[in-house]
Amino acid sequence: KSLRGLSIGSIAAELVFQIVIVLFLIEENSSIFVIGPSIIGLILQAWKLRKATGFTLIKGNHSFSFRFSMPRLQAEKNKLNQKNMKENGQTYDRVAIVYLSLLLIPGVIGFSIRGLIIQKYSGWYSWMIKSLTGCVYTLGFVLMTPQLYINYKVIRSF
Repeated sequence: KSLRGLSIGSIAAELVFQIVIVLFLIEENSSIFVIGPSIIGLILQAWKLRKATGFTLIKGNHSFSFRFSMPRLQAEKNKLNQKNMKENGQTYDRVAIVYLSLLLIPGVIGFSIRGLIIQKYSGWYSWMIKSLTGCVYTLGFVLMTPQLYINYKVIRSF
């Protein structure tokens, strides 16, 4: 139940990546035995993000509205020793993602352009989904690195 060391950015990015993978599997006409577990993983990732952020959908008379709060995360955040984070004005999660993104974005763009020039696709949607899937596979470790960095800082602070 503790949210200490949780990387919300990583959870949100993983949700987007799961969506891209499911769309790719559907585009490739994969078996239901492959798509099914991916959809279950997508639902679980959405649930984790909802639990971490407190995001809820409220049904009104004829409309829907959203509520977004993170009271549990704020309580855990106040318990941590965050002197270094307050001095820098940034969370460890943002720092790690920003530096890795700046390092890897040129490679991801080059990968997509290379695919557009060299490979043949049935249409723009196919190119987009396959390029995004390649980006997901290429940047997969970007999700892992901020969480490792946060865990390292949390353990070091005790």
